[in-house]
Order: sequence, then C-alpha cells, then structure tokens
Amino acid sequence: MSSNPKVSVIVPIYNVEKYLRECLDSIQNQTYTDFECIMINDGSVDKSREIAESYLNDKRFILVNQNNSGQSVARNKGIKMSRGGFLCFVDSDDIINIKLLEILLAYEKGDYDIIEADFTTNREKFDNENCENVSITFKGEGEEVLKACIDTWAITHQPVAKLYRKSLIESNLFPEGLIYEDLYTGIAVLKEIRRAIKINVIGYYYRPNSNGTMKGSNIEKQLDIFKICELLEEYYADKPNLKHYINTVIFHNIAQRYLEIKKYTNVYDDKFNQWLNKYSENAYPNNHYLKTYKIYPKKFYYVKNLEQLCKQLATKLKKGILMWKR
Repeated sequence: MSSNPKVSVIVPIYNVEKYLRECLDSIQNQTYTDFECIMINDGSVDKSREIAESYLNDKRFILVNQNNSGQSVARNKGIKMSRGGFLCFVDSDDIINIKLLEILLAYEKGDYDIIEADFTTNREKFDNENCENVSITFKGEGEEVLKACIDTWAITHQPVAKLYRKSLIESNLFPEGLIYEDLYTGIAVLKEIRRAIKINVIGYYYRPNSNGTMKGSNIEKQLDIFKICELLEEYYADKPNLKHYINTVIFHNIAQRYLEIKKYTNVYDDKFNQWLNKYSENAYPNNHYLKTYKIYPKKFYYVKNLEQLCKQLATKLKKGILMWKR
C-alpha cells in the first residue's frame, strides 16, 4: 500500500461476529490492492473486535475502537481519517465482489465524482456474477444525476456499491444521532456533484436484516425520518427548480415508513397523513406511492399492503412454476 492509497474502504462494525470475517475477506482479497481499510469498531460486545484485530497483520487494515456512538459517527470518523482520493463504504455484514475496486477504478479517467455498480440481496445472483461484458447503464452531469436518481432510479442514493470522490462526501457528512442518515447524505451530495456513472455489474451483496421487528423505542426511532426529510428540504431550499424532485423523495420515504409503522401502531397516523398530504401536492406523478395516494388517500395503507401481498404471491407462484418445470 502506498502512503496515500487510491481508495479508503470504510467499515463500521457493531456486533457482527457471524458475518464479519466474510466481509473483511472480500475486502482483503480485492484484485486492486492500493487501498486502506479503516475498520471502526463501534463498541461491539461480541467477538467482532477480536476478529477485526486478526486482520491487522495486513498493513492496509486499520482498526479504531470507540464507545457505541452509531453508524454515522463511525462512518464520519473513517472519512476524517481516510487518506484515499476515493471512499468506498461497506457494511460489516455485507460482502463485495473481489473485483469491485478494480472494475470501478477502470472508469477513474472519466473524472467522475461517483462510480457506481449494482448491489443485490440475492446471494445466488451475487455469487454468479462473472464481471464480464460490463457496460455503462447511466452517465450524467450536474442536476441530471439527482433527477435520474429520483425519476428513474438509474443511480441510487445508497452509500454502498460505489466509489465517492472524497471531496464530495467531506462536505456532506452523515447526520449523527439519527437513523436514515444514508437518505440525507446520499441525496445531499447530488446537489454538488459534477458527474456520475453507473455500470451493470453486481459488485455488492447486501445482506437482508433479520432483526427488523419494531418494538417500543425502536418504533419511535423510526420517526427520525421526519428530521432527515426536514434537513433535506432545508439543504435544497436555494434550489426551487429541484423542489419537485426533493418533494418526491420526501413523500416516497415518508410513505415507506408509514406503511411499516402502521403495522404496529396507529399513534402516529395524523402526523404521517399531514406530511403525505403536504408533499403529495408537488411530487413526481409517476411515483408508485403517490399514484395510490392520489386515488385512495384515506385507504392508502390498506391498498398498498394489498398490492404488496399480491406481489409476494405472484413471486411465490413464479418460483413454484420454475421448480415444477425442472
């Protein structure tokens, strides 16, 4: 590793002893080798620290231990410590393709601020990716990147499966003390972006969260979405021409949280409905949540859940037919 590596890989770690070694192995075995891996142990109480320490014989790996402060604090600390010109965020229970850095950096000469690959929650698809016949699926500059992210999802706001130019992310750190920090920073950086590119290779396996049940204070923590959306609205206040797009992001994410929280409680219905009504007035009409809300504002929750149930049944039926054909 050079004194100033090309890429800084930042891995926040918290109680992931079951998956951490697989994650760190996928980083250590990258075909592109000029990187540093900054591991931020966020107060783990399992064997995560011990596992992380076992990688310190590789000089590219750095471990910082801190009291439990949350993922945003861990990521921000990694950003401030980083020496690379590009940043790559990896969640400690996920895996990256061993060619990910090599493939992304092949586009470095295009002077992009974001170079993005695909991610998947399907392990079989991830394992079967051969990284051949890679092509560009999106290329954009300035405001068209934000518009593509919100309008067609041609590029994502997720922090993983991509390289960020460090100078872009330094001025848009992750909000600390809040969840859904990815939403804020992922959209905020697009205000300042010069150019971005997306390629059609599955470079990242995002492990589905098995601890998703909401109870008590966890439900209340979900309400951080309101603060995150307020921060986004404030940040883009000087860009009235983009209000249409920011309102769409806000409406979409408030709708998602509402559909999830209402499964457990009706206490927050009024607040969610106020926000949905407010941001539905100037949002992108093709957003699937907005379409349903406009038609069934008082039955939005029930109609969307029926849609989701039908999709799940259709998926199971399709799998059953494929198994039968085999």
